[in-house]
Amino acid sequence: MFFKYSGTQKQIRVPAVSDPYFTMALQLLSLQKVKQPLKNEPYASTLFEDQLRYVTKNIYRQIKQTPELVSMIDSVVTDHYLGPVDFFDPSGKTLGSTKLKQVQQFWADGNIQGEAFYGQGVDLCVDGSGFGWHVSPNQILTSKQKEMLNAGVKAFGNVSVSQFLEEKSNLPLKVSYLAASTVAIKYDEFGEVYYIQDAAGKRVRWETDQVVH
Repeated sequence: MFFKYSGTQKQIRVPAVSDPYFTMALQLLSLQKVKQPLKNEPYASTLFEDQLRYVTKNIYRQIKQTPELVSMIDSVVTDHYLGPVDFFDPSGKTLGSTKLKQVQQFWADGNIQGEAFYGQGVDLCVDGSGFGWHVSPNQILTSKQKEMLNAGVKAFGNVSVSQFLEEKSNLPLKVSYLAASTVAIKYDEFGEVYYIQDAAGKRVRWETDQVVH
């Protein structure tokens, strides 16, 4: 079977889909059920009407209390966070046309700028901190799964395939943010160690390699 590697125009031969290592590797790299940032909403409310009423009440209360502030923050965040974005590879080089198209599609499909970046911008202006969040397969795989994946990569014996799987394992599956009002930073004598998010009656711990503060 041939596979066109996204970063080049060359075709490389990889094991057939029936190869157990190859199938296992792709399954591990395409996990969809991942831990997501908590939403700051009433935990007990399951009806759409209750949630809508809760959100609407808080929005109108905030606008009523500080209408000038809300408008000013929206303008600043829109100007600074929703403008044109340039994309580069990890070394700072310009992306090729194929890779650039993939990145732009991921950026647009996830509405990353309109949600994650806008939310962080508002938090930064209101709370003084912004917490960007992202997840890739490497961050959600267990040690056992990583061992299995490494074994599968070695079984390929193909450098190009190994590079493809390494890139795939570090590729973000989702980009979002943690609401600053729900996050507590845990420190030690050297700096930030991890983050605790409390929202909707739940508590989640986030590691520093998954959150950009």
